[in-house]
Amino acid sequence: MDPVHIFCYCSTTVPNRFAHPIQILKTVRALAEQPGVRVTLYFVSLGTKPRAIWRYYGMKPLPNVRVRGMVPSWYFRLMKLNNHLCPEQQKIFHLVRWRLARELRRVARTERAFIYTRNENAITMMRKSADAAGIPMYLELHWFKHLDWFRKLPWNQSREVAPPPIGEYKRLLRKLKANEREVLNQADGILCLTDEIRKVLSRWNLKCPLTTLPSGVELIAPEELRANGVEPAGLESDDSEEEVAAGGDLGGADDGDDSADGDAAEDEAIATTDTSPPNRTPLDILYLGQLYPWKGVDLLVQAMAHLPEYRLTIVGGNRDKDKNRVKSLARELGVNGRVNLVGHISHPKVKRYIRKARVCVVPLPRAGYREARFFTSPMKLFEFAAWGKVIVASDLPTLREVLTHGQNALLVRPDDPVALAEGLREALENQPLREQLAAGALKLAQDHAYENRARRILEFCRPGGKVTA
Repeated sequence: MDPVHIFCYCSTTVPNRFAHPIQILKTVRALAEQPGVRVTLYFVSLGTKPRAIWRYYGMKPLPNVRVRGMVPSWYFRLMKLNNHLCPEQQKIFHLVRWRLARELRRVARTERAFIYTRNENAITMMRKSADAAGIPMYLELHWFKHLDWFRKLPWNQSREVAPPPIGEYKRLLRKLKANEREVLNQADGILCLTDEIRKVLSRWNLKCPLTTLPSGVELIAPEELRANGVEPAGLESDDSEEEVAAGGDLGGADDGDDSADGDAAEDEAIATTDTSPPNRTPLDILYLGQLYPWKGVDLLVQAMAHLPEYRLTIVGGNRDKDKNRVKSLARELGVNGRVNLVGHISHPKVKRYIRKARVCVVPLPRAGYREARFFTSPMKLFEFAAWGKVIVASDLPTLREVLTHGQNALLVRPDDPVALAEGLREALENQPLREQLAAGALKLAQDHAYENRARRILEFCRPGGKVTA
């Protein structure tokens, strides 16, 4: 492939406690490892030096990846001095756009390039500048922004605010949807996280080509898999007595990253609610991720009432109100003694819990949450698969795009704690099935490795304004 310079624009400040910078950084690394590719990665601002950001997420920097902040650091100091009422807000927007446009023009004179972003605002902000430089723009779409706008309207935030008449309600939704369609039409191509998103966009009659691009995963080294009691597909077994049980060596490594560098800063203790570090005892059931209602954690806690002999470990959750909701439910059901709510931990520490888990669960609900039904491709699902873990998940359209019941996961009826409990019990107690699902999970991870994801991006985004669907 001809050399190409990729500009990635991200609408967040790093480091932070959310998952999307992890996927962005891993995708950027995979792109930069392809022959002839250079990447300039822009976040809104950087909370620390680029090398420290890579280390925070358990990755090593690459020489052909530049990480930069769009907004100058002095702007945030000015905001702080003015109690966040900065009189220069509009000017800083134009300054950022001018700086980015100047760099696009400079690069376009000597290199082939394209813009890749997950943020629709970047399309709006940079479309004219990209056209002036002759650089195409591609959008990786995870969600529909008009649904976020609609959700934030006053009557959707509080029951005390009366909604408008149904006719006005529908007109407003159509207007928000039309505004988003206009933005998406400015992209030169759209890569949809799920096929359900692509199907929706295909009905919007957009001018640009569409494709589906699920989440990716960093593959685990064969020796690490063997040390965890998993035989990598296609490799002969090693009969060495040095292999350890499911707990394995818990030294600070990354979940799905084989690039953890053992830096002393990454060996800090895990901040858990019970403050005890993980030991070598295998975990029965592991949930990893946020505790938002649409993630299905409440259903999982309810299922634990039907599994009295097993324990659940929950890793993740940034909001106190979510943690308190889950704790209250566990106490109400009398399972709080068997539910360990660890809380948020740094990304490189997550691997410690995944490698110890006997079963990993993705309990997304169907009723009331379109995010779960249509718009999610959980990164954690592929991380579970990379470790050859037995996966139990809800039988939903988005998950069926990558999971096959009885082959690489057990799919259970959503919104049913009894069905979830039965699936978990089967996954815990049926050893032949466990071996079959573990082998299928490893194959799933290999198919969705970040290296393959990067190749698909480069095949779809062809510099020079042309796109291959």
